[in-house]
Amino acid sequence: MRLYSLVIVGLAGTLGWTGWASSCAVAGDTPPPAATLDHVVADNHTITPSGKRGTEDVYELPARPGRLLLSFGDAERLGRTPVQLRYRLDGRDDDWRDPDHGLMRFQLRFIDANNQLVDGDESWTKGRSPGWTGQIETSPFQHRSKRITVPPRAAKLMLWLISAGPEETTGVRVFESIRISVVDKDGTPDREIYQSDFETGEDLDNPFGVPKDWERDGTKPGVGRVVRLPGPPARHALALIDEDPSGLGGWITSSAGSPAVTSGDELLVEWSELYAVGEGGAASVAYDDLASGEYRFRISECSHLGVPQGPEYTAVIQVPPPVWARPWFWAASAAGTTGLFALFIRQVSRQRTQRQLAIAEQQRMIAADRMRIAQDLHDDLGANLTRIGMLSDLVRSPAITADESRRYLDQIFENATGLAKHLNEIVWAISPHNDAVEPFSAYLCKYAQDFVASSGGRCRIDLPDRLPDVPLPSNIRHNLFLAAKEALHNAVKHSRAATIVLRLGVVDGRLTIVVEDDGCGIPAAATREASGGKGFANMQRRMQQVGGTFSCESRPGKGTSIRLSVPVSTS
Repeated sequence: MRLYSLVIVGLAGTLGWTGWASSCAVAGDTPPPAATLDHVVADNHTITPSGKRGTEDVYELPARPGRLLLSFGDAERLGRTPVQLRYRLDGRDDDWRDPDHGLMRFQLRFIDANNQLVDGDESWTKGRSPGWTGQIETSPFQHRSKRITVPPRAAKLMLWLISAGPEETTGVRVFESIRISVVDKDGTPDREIYQSDFETGEDLDNPFGVPKDWERDGTKPGVGRVVRLPGPPARHALALIDEDPSGLGGWITSSAGSPAVTSGDELLVEWSELYAVGEGGAASVAYDDLASGEYRFRISECSHLGVPQGPEYTAVIQVPPPVWARPWFWAASAAGTTGLFALFIRQVSRQRTQRQLAIAEQQRMIAADRMRIAQDLHDDLGANLTRIGMLSDLVRSPAITADESRRYLDQIFENATGLAKHLNEIVWAISPHNDAVEPFSAYLCKYAQDFVASSGGRCRIDLPDRLPDVPLPSNIRHNLFLAAKEALHNAVKHSRAATIVLRLGVVDGRLTIVVEDDGCGIPAAATREASGGKGFANMQRRMQQVGGTFSCESRPGKGTSIRLSVPVSTS
């Protein structure tokens, strides 16, 4: 009585749902709406419809989406639970697909002498069996088999046919026969321990009859049914027919009908089946790395037999090409490339012109250095050599006395010493090894100390702890040295100073030399006259030639300060 009550309850639920659908059709009501897309998510960003194309929703995705997640079949939105859904993405899928979760199981349960589960194995199905026509009566059965070893402590083998993948599983799975044999070491069946007999039992022509050795099981016992297959010969089969996406049900062998097994035996399980298994209720599917283009996502609501029912839903999904694949990008790239090429040509031409100007400037500076050296050799060295020659002639004259000869020889020595110093200055000025602030300062300081000391004065040098390593071209060095030399000569010759101070430093991109003395100074009127004199004019001219400045400050009785400054490159 309890078993038939469960069957009646399950059947009432199934017939109630079917009756509701039938009453809608009889009354001429509009069929329930087809399942639609509930959520579209691309790379964790929700996408909403951008518009419609006829009756189709249009979704525009970002270019090159990594993962597209589509959800559909929400019962709350539909107002009901779909029995079974199929989908396909035209342009990506070759055929209709079923949600991955719906499946029905055929389980082998090994139990011990106390009816406790020891171990088990299962075979499951989803989708549609080969040759499925949408009807049980016209679809072919498929033969399947598997081998399994009886585990230790196992005493019996119970067979369990259940519609539970998840409870949302719907569809049919029909078993025409089940056979279990013990096989030998060669895999040849040795003896049969179970052979299904679906022709013996109670009320087998009724879908809710009960075959021998079988019992219904689950929260929806009405899922387990007996179907009559057409002949010849007509026969019965055991079936799982699940039309409701809530709950589960099926068949299980009775304790008396479960075959005895022996631990260590190898069993060959064979059965013939057909199926159409899907999933009801909400479903979702993911697509990875969709190429650019236009796709159509289609959803079809089906019966528990997998037969389409009602209108089909279609949505347009557009994936734009990446930026680099769009026509405007290539046009912009071509224009940009042309512009860059023109800019490159212009830059190359500009650099070439700058190199030519730099070479011309370098040649001009070399020519100027040559002219300067030639002028120095002609003016100073030539005059000194002429004087030395004249003095030598006088020394050889028999008309001079010994004292006069010694005096002339001393003058020759002084002129030769001065000539050597001047040659050293010329060599130092043209040597590229000295084209920097530090060697220039060292040379100038040594010259100042030697020159002031030779006149009997005292020279104090004021330098920073460290001078920057910046270049100082030869033309600047030459003019700056001669101007500083002129300032030192003026201080020694005219100031009657006890101490002469030489300061040198680089501040704010300028090399500054200050020559100070504590001598008599220059009266205001004399300063104005001196500023137009040859010494000051020479210093000012040399500073102007190299872009520098010259200034002189003097107070009578307080000394004189001459400042020479030129720009230097500190980069």
